[in-house]
Amino acid sequence: GISAALHLAAAGVSVAVLEAKEVGSGASGRAFGQVVPYLKIGHRQILRHYGPERGARVIDAIAAGPDLVFELIARHGIECWPVRTGLIFAAHAPAGRRDLESRTAYWQDRGAPVEMLEGAACAEAVGSSLYAAASLDRRGGNLNPFAYVSGLARAAGAAGAVIHTRTPVRGISRRDGRWVVDAGANGGTEGLTADAVLLATNAYTGDLWPGLRESVVPVRGHGFVSAPLSDNVRHSILPGRQSLTDTRRLFSGVRMLPNGRLHGSAFGPT
Repeated sequence: GISAALHLAAAGVSVAVLEAKEVGSGASGRAFGQVVPYLKIGHRQILRHYGPERGARVIDAIAAGPDLVFELIARHGIECWPVRTGLIFAAHAPAGRRDLESRTAYWQDRGAPVEMLEGAACAEAVGSSLYAAASLDRRGGNLNPFAYVSGLARAAGAAGAVIHTRTPVRGISRRDGRWVVDAGANGGTEGLTADAVLLATNAYTGDLWPGLRESVVPVRGHGFVSAPLSDNVRHSILPGRQSLTDTRRLFSGVRMLPNGRLHGSAFGPT
C-alpha cells in the first residue's frame, strides 16, 4: 500500500493512505527481510496455472522486484541495512536438490546470475556442512523491513501522499459514481471520496469487502535474534551475507545482521 501510494503520488495522483494502526505495524514491518526474485512455488506451477503468456509476465514481474526495491532505496536514501549479495536456497533432501537444479537451469538459460553450489563450496557459503547443495541467486538480497517501509512512507509523504495513521476503514460504498470511504474519526477522513480505492490489507483483511477475507490464508511466523556474536563466529556464518532458506515447505530463514546478531524466522501455528 505504501509503495503504491508513493508511485501514484510521484505520478501526480492525489493519494490518501488510511492505516488502521501505524505504518509498518503489520507484516510489512515484521517480515523476515528477504528480497526474492521469484515465488517459492516455482516457474513450472506459475506457467501451468496462468498459461505461457500470462505466466511469463507474472514470472518477469516478480523477477524485477529486487531491482525495483533496491532502486527505491537508493533513490530515496532509505537507511534500512540493504545488502544485495544474493540469496542462498539450500536443498534439504534429494527432491529439493532436483527442484533447485531445475530452477537454476531455467534462470541460467535466461541469463540470470544464478548458480549451484555443491560440497565444499556450499559448506563455505553457508558456514555449515548441513547441506550438500544449494542455489545461489545473486539478484536478491535482504534488508530491515520496518526501516524500509518507514522510508517509503517518508518518500510518499514528500511526493504529496497524505498518510492517516490510526484510521481504520469501517466501510466502502458507491455513491454518484465515486467511492465513499467511512474511516476513523481520529484521522479526520469522514466523507472521504475517491475515484479508485486500493485494498492492501493482506493478512489483516477483515470483512471490509465481500469475499476478500476468504482469498487470504493467514499464517503465523516467529522471528528471533541472538545476542551479538563474537567476530570469529559472525564471520563464519553466511560470510557472503546472503540470507539462507531451504526447500522445506516452511516459512523460515536465517541471516546475519550488520550488528553481528543472527536473525532467524520460523513457521508457527495459525
